[in-house]
Amino acid sequence: TRKTLEHAHFIARITVAENEFELPERSELFIELYPEDEPDLRPYAGYYLADHDNQTIFWAAPVKTDDLGALRVNPGTFADQHLKLQLSHQYWSHVECYPLDKNIDIKEAHENLLEQLSFMYIDVATSVTSTSTWSESECQSFISILSHCPQRRKTWTIARLTALMAQWQFQNLYGHPSARLDRTYSYEVEVNDPTPDADDKAEAEGDNTSNKSGTTATSRPSNHRWKKFKTRIEVYWQIFVAFMLRVTCMLLFDAPAAHNTALEKVWVDKIVHRVRFQDLINKTAKDWSDVSLLSTVLWTANMAFLAIPYPILDPQQQHPLTRVQTATRIAMITASLASTVFSVGSIAISLLHIRKHRTERTAEESCRFLETQHHQVYGHRPLAVLWSLPFAFLMWSVLTFSAAVMLFCVTAGGVLTEVMTLALSALIVWWICLSVWYFWRREVNWTLADGRRSFRMIFTDWLWEMKLGAEKFGKSFS
Repeated sequence: TRKTLEHAHFIARITVAENEFELPERSELFIELYPEDEPDLRPYAGYYLADHDNQTIFWAAPVKTDDLGALRVNPGTFADQHLKLQLSHQYWSHVECYPLDKNIDIKEAHENLLEQLSFMYIDVATSVTSTSTWSESECQSFISILSHCPQRRKTWTIARLTALMAQWQFQNLYGHPSARLDRTYSYEVEVNDPTPDADDKAEAEGDNTSNKSGTTATSRPSNHRWKKFKTRIEVYWQIFVAFMLRVTCMLLFDAPAAHNTALEKVWVDKIVHRVRFQDLINKTAKDWSDVSLLSTVLWTANMAFLAIPYPILDPQQQHPLTRVQTATRIAMITASLASTVFSVGSIAISLLHIRKHRTERTAEESCRFLETQHHQVYGHRPLAVLWSLPFAFLMWSVLTFSAAVMLFCVTAGGVLTEVMTLALSALIVWWICLSVWYFWRREVNWTLADGRRSFRMIFTDWLWEMKLGAEKFGKSFS
């Protein structure tokens, strides 16, 4: 191992000499030996140089941006000052691993960190869409800890917090002309892969071969038609699934739209703020708990309703029921049983969701969860549908139970009871529709930029905003 380390050190010195690189006055060389049982890591060692004067890391040879690691934003958005934050983050991670007091100016680093924490604290306290990854209480705790931290532990503490701060600033494009000031604003765009796929390579090789030989490949038209047909089928399938998602959303009372919007706001550019995501989980879990309680009450009400004897006026009468009475009784019992089934389903799914999301997740675990639940085409809409099932089942349970009670009131009393029940039911339905229309009107953009009225509802975005891609859709019909 010592010989390997000495050889790696020699190679690093040769690299510095060959590139005629002038080292700073205060710099350190870090060499990492790769395990022998991992053949994918070649060569056998890696290195970097830490510049303590400029608080950055560097290499003696040119390095690509992709080699810096942990770059989760669009490469087209990079700027020089922005990239320096990534180097600064890795420098402070180096100091965190090797917290030597002589390497940094403790007093200056402490003052800079306090300034940034104070700014972050005020930003979180005064903005709902703050880009800060920490909450108010966490910022206040960090400021208090820095003031009372022992001197021999202060270097590591400052390095850890400064490294996290630099990483947060890099993710929000600090140093870029268009830095992210709102955590819900997305900068990431789809970047086409310049590397041709296997089919394109094979087709290009076939073209070259046919051109050299002077013959025409007969399989090219058939392959082109097959790829065109396959693309068209994929597009039609995505449109069909999008339509079914829209129908499902309507049957679930448009509840998935709210969950999908909330999920997209906490996963902007694949960046997850742990505090924001945990707040979303806590609020959603509380909703599931309330829904479960209401479903239990409704379940009990259905059991009591089914125990009522029929007919209610004279249970001992021997007169046979008419067809209308029989059909009404069957419909009434069916509606009550359906309400019971919806209540049980709402309770079961609520308990499963609460158990699944009971424990707190770290930022990495939250990001991994949202990434695994994200579909390339449909986004977080499938997860939003699952999250909305408890509320939707409760609403269906309420509707079916209301239908059962209405049928019971109509058949259990006389003409006066029927008239009063129908009139009261119509009035309540009218107020419910008015309430839905009132809130829907304020959630929809009713006017366009040119002043024309727009009656586009929110749920249409579920179909039109699908990531089918205009280019791909156009190719399928070309």
